Amino acid sequence: MMEEAPVSAAAAIFVILLLLHLFLEYYSRITPTGQLRPQERELVKEIRELHRAADALATPATFAKSAKLKRSAAAKEKELALLRQNLALQKGWWLSLYSTAPNALKVVVYIILAQWFWHTSVATIPVSFLQPYELLVSANKQSLGGEVAVGILPWLVLTSRVSKFVSTKIVGKPPSKSTAKSSFQ
Repeated sequence: MMEEAPVSAAAAIFVILLLLHLFLEYYSRITPTGQLRPQERELVKEIRELHRAADALATPATFAKSAKLKRSAAAKEKELALLRQNLALQKGWWLSLYSTAPNALKVVVYIILAQWFWHTSVATIPVSFLQPYELLVSANKQSLGGEVAVGILPWLVLTSRVSKFVSTKIVGKPPSKSTAKSSFQ
């Protein structure tokens, strides 16, 4: 039989997850991931101009010139891909650590919370709120006087969704990034 956690356990879990998601949202806003470097920006601009010029010359009389422009645009695209590959190699393992650390923190927090509250029911909710899903959410198979005891895993799923939604509303929408598409066709 599961023990019942204090009344504040459900609220504490929600606050912990809300703070975690607020931190992760803010962290994702301040990391410079999608920005183009000046070399990349110049190449992207040249590729777009070449494609526009080739599209403008797409008549039968200027087919050869259009094909030449398309070939030079394809060469610039290969140059851009090579430049991006070299920049990724220069960043090395530090960037991969920098980008995977938030997910690792999230996993550690979830594991700690699950371990801490594994043998306790986190909250009790009236059966009428969970009518078709009470067996999925309940920590034990019996209801306690019209209420269902909720275990840690369903509570983590529910509160993580809610806290993620609330944190995106608090932090705001991400700024629009003008990133170039990898395929210019």
